[in-house]
Order: sequence, then C-alpha cells, then structure tokens
Amino acid sequence: MIDIVAIIIPMIFFILIIIATLFEKVDKTLVSITAGLLTVVFVILWYNFSFGDVLLKLVSGDDLGYLEIYLLIIGMNIITNVLYDSGVFQFVALKTVKITKGNKILMLLIFGVVAVFISSFISNILTIFILAPITILFTGVLKIDAEPYLILEVIMVNVGGLITLISSNLNILVCSLFDINFIEFFLYFAPLGLILIFVTILLSFLILRKRLKTPEKKQVKYLQQFDDWSIVKDKKRFYRASIMFIITMIFFILFSEYLGLISVLSGFLMIIFVVKDKKSGISNINMNTLIYFAGFFITLEGLKLSGVFELLGSSLVYILPEDPFLISIIILWLTGGISSMIVSIPIALAFSPIVENLVYILGNAYTPILVVALISGTNLGDNLFPVGNVAIKLDIIEQNGSQKIKMKNFFKLGFIVAIIQLIITTFYLFLLI
Repeated sequence: MIDIVAIIIPMIFFILIIIATLFEKVDKTLVSITAGLLTVVFVILWYNFSFGDVLLKLVSGDDLGYLEIYLLIIGMNIITNVLYDSGVFQFVALKTVKITKGNKILMLLIFGVVAVFISSFISNILTIFILAPITILFTGVLKIDAEPYLILEVIMVNVGGLITLISSNLNILVCSLFDINFIEFFLYFAPLGLILIFVTILLSFLILRKRLKTPEKKQVKYLQQFDDWSIVKDKKRFYRASIMFIITMIFFILFSEYLGLISVLSGFLMIIFVVKDKKSGISNINMNTLIYFAGFFITLEGLKLSGVFELLGSSLVYILPEDPFLISIIILWLTGGISSMIVSIPIALAFSPIVENLVYILGNAYTPILVVALISGTNLGDNLFPVGNVAIKLDIIEQNGSQKIKMKNFFKLGFIVAIIQLIITTFYLFLLI
C-alpha cells in the first residue's frame, strides 16, 4: 500500500531542489542541504529509524555508493584546479593550434578535437573558459573571424562530455547510481563519441565553410613565433602536474572500481607536490558542489523509501511498450529536448531514479542502453537552442574573451548538428540491444 504522506513530504523537498537548481533565485546548495536535513528529520519521525540507520541509508547509500561520488567530486575538483593553475590544458591548446599553420580546414579540425580532448577530463564550462581566450588570441593574430571556431568549440565540448566518466558531475552522478566504472563508460560511449566527432566537424565545415578565411602568410609567420611557454607560470609545476595527471588516468584504467579513492588521493598529492600555496590549494576546493549533492541524495533516498519511483517505473512500462529500445529512444529525445531549454543537472537528477527503476523492471542487461540514452540526451540536447548551458558558455566567451556570438549564428549550426547527433545516437542505441 502506498503511503501518501511518505510520498508528499519528501517529494516537496525534492521539487524544491529542482526549482532552486533551475532558477537560482535562492542558493541551490542552501536549499538542497536544508531539504536533506528536513528529510532526515522526517524519516526518523515517520519510519522510526535510528540516527545511525539514517546516516547509512540516506547519506551514504546502502552500499556506500554516495561516498564514492563525494570522493570523486572532491578529487576531480582539486585535480582540475591544479591543472588549470599549472597551465597544462592551455599549453596543449596553444601547441596544438600552432600545428595548423593557418590552414582554415585544419584549424577547424584542431579546434574541434582540442575542445573534445580537454572537455573529456574537465567540465564543459571550464573548457570554454580555457579555449575562448586562446581562440580569440590566435584568430586575432591571424586577422580572421573567431566566431565560427568558437561556435564549433561550444558544440564540441558536449561531445567531449561523452568520452570519459570524469568529464562532468552529471556523468559521475548517473554512473555512480548505476555502478558503471571508468572502463565500462568508455566502452559504452567511445564508439559513439568518435562517430559524433567526425560527423560534427564535417557538418560544421559544410555549413561554415563560406565564413572560414585563409589568413595572410605574414600573419601565419607571426603566429609561429609565438612562445608556447608564455602561458605557463612555472615549468616545474607544469611537468609535475602533467606527470601526476597521466599517472592518475592510468590508475583510473587499471583500478576503475576505486575512482573516488584514486581521485581524492591524487588531488591531495597534487596539492602537496604541485601547488605552491598549500593552504590556498585546500581552500579552493569547491565544497558547495559536494554539499549540494549530499542534500540531494539524502532527499532522493527519503523519497525512494516511499516506493514512488517503483510505482512510476512500473507505470511507465505498463503505458509504454515493453521494448527497451523504444523506451531508450523516448528517454534520449525527451531529455535532449528538455536540456535544450534548461541546464542539464536537474534533468539528470529527475530522470535518474526513474531510469533506475526501469532497469530494475526490464532487467540489468538493459542498463547500458538506458544509461547511454539518458547521458547522451542531457549532453547533446544542449545545442538545440542557444539557452540553458549554451547561454552560459556564450556568456563566458563574451565576458572573458570580449567576443559576442550572435544567437542566430549559433542556432544555424547548433540546431542542425544537435538533431543529426540525436539521430545518430538513436541508431547507436539500436546497436546496443
């Protein structure tokens, strides 16, 4: 029998977190942790749980899965900060772009691939933060229009978000809920990612080719004289950060079931051996994200106790044909459409427990296709319209690169590319059956 009160109270808290995340009128972290604590109080009073049971069930999950997420978020936050401060990704971008020697086709290819590479390891937003100034600098030196390359980068970072598990909190959240490790994620998404890279760059060239200009030879010569190391503050710290990051990636591959432990250990070792000011290295850890997810998971587990997600999942299977492929297509296009309007995290938060119960009903064998549909939809749908996450990226380009991108110019490419990407992903889902 369904307990209405047990559903309504946590559901109110859950919806408040989603609303706070969407509109940000009130600090989402504050709303999330407050909702989580209120859920703890409710569960203790309503279910007569002991405080110890609540800590195990709500805060860390029955199998301590949430603890893995907390460690991974902290570790990757530290690693990202250290790599950014050491100039590792900035150096890679500068060095790679110079290879083009001003060839407009090669420049489009390289800017796109670099965007994918960097966004495979760090967030989309930070990738644009790194690439936009470099792109504007190089195109300025070559005296060509930066907009086509910037638009491509904004689109390509979403493809990069499909390559590795650690590229975004969204991937970490979803994969932790479904016990998908680093290697499994790569095997599920890498083939799709490679196809999307090729198709996206090809489409971008066909649509943007008239706007791509060949720079003058004297400007190319001036570009080649640019010092790659000018962007690196300290070479010793640069090499240490690079080596430790490579070692971390190797450990991720060899011991993919311990991502949280590896990332947090690597992060603190980087603070010890790379960061000059150790105190600032620790104080720069973004605890807001950790607290936000903690509040969300507590509220989510409180809502799970009511059985509402089991009811919703079984209802969906009853309404829809019991066909995992058709269900995955609906998830892909529905999340893709919604994520074109709003930021993707709330979509993942709302759909993950539903997909979790669909997996339970349909069988664990269908975990890959449903997870690929959910993550692909929330990542690729961004580019349909220049709002949501895309609007944030375009604003970063304008604020930090002094380059305003016209919304209509982005829409001309972004909408077509996103539709083609979702169609390709639909065929890819069929191959996973």
